[in-house]
Amino acid sequence: MYKLIGIIMIVTACGYIGINMSSSLKRRVEVLELLNRMTAEMKIMVQFRSLTVKEMLKELIDSGRYSKLGFLQQTQESDEPFHGAWGDAVGADKCLFDQERAELLVLGARLGTTDTVGQVANLTAASEKFTEMARIASAEYF
Repeated sequence: MYKLIGIIMIVTACGYIGINMSSSLKRRVEVLELLNRMTAEMKIMVQFRSLTVKEMLKELIDSGRYSKLGFLQQTQESDEPFHGAWGDAVGADKCLFDQERAELLVLGARLGTTDTVGQVANLTAASEKFTEMARIASAEYF
């Protein structure tokens, strides 16, 4: 009887762990796709509208499409300069994995420090990395 209860508990625990890992991977794929869309939209904002980082941040938040990315709101609400606020907010965002966090920190450090061509290049590189990360995460999920 105890063996049967033990086996049921082990199977239930393994099923719960599998479901939890699957939902975590699904959330990661969603976040990576959002990050990819965000960098693509930022690229257009820089390339064709010449917006500053603060203006881009405001437009991204106001659109409502990136509400799952909590670091955007935290960056805007901070009294610090953009680069410090971005780094603190990205570091504190719990929905990001280390790989995304590292890429966002690099991107945040480069935004607003170069001319339009340099910013577009940085955003393109970040978008390509997020696309690749999303492809790998999707392959792991499905």
